[in-house]
Amino acid sequence: MKIKFIWPGEIKDNCLSKLEADYLKKISRFIKVEKLVFKTKFVEEKGKQIAFEEKEIEKRCGNLKNLILLTEKGKEMDSFQFAKFLENKLNFQSDDIVFAVGGENGFSERFLKKGMFLLSLSKMTFTHEFARIILLEQVYRAFTIIKNIKYQR
Repeated sequence: MKIKFIWPGEIKDNCLSKLEADYLKKISRFIKVEKLVFKTKFVEEKGKQIAFEEKEIEKRCGNLKNLILLTEKGKEMDSFQFAKFLENKLNFQSDDIVFAVGGENGFSERFLKKGMFLLSLSKMTFTHEFARIILLEQVYRAFTIIKNIKYQR
């Protein structure tokens, strides 16, 4: 089993890119990690851009039932609830755990209704690049909670 992270495009900001690499390395101490990045195509029509990104995510995730999709319409959890959620996935799911962060336009209502788990990081809105870093930090924090490792709060 491993955790996959799927998102459009590499992070352009060097500081955020370093944070991403750092958290991926930290998480890999606990479980195999795979970052799946796909190239985005700029399409003027927002709906076509969203459809392209959703199709790319579907191609890379395998079973949509295992996909955890980040969206402001998802379930909010504190760090301890998220750690328990992740631990249950690790204990009772045989397939890879897959997280996806969409592009700047988010996801379509049609895609959100396909049966995957919808997760919200906050009621606040973040750029898709910040959302990636926050997700990675929370996954790392969840492992430190699960393994009872002291982590700065």
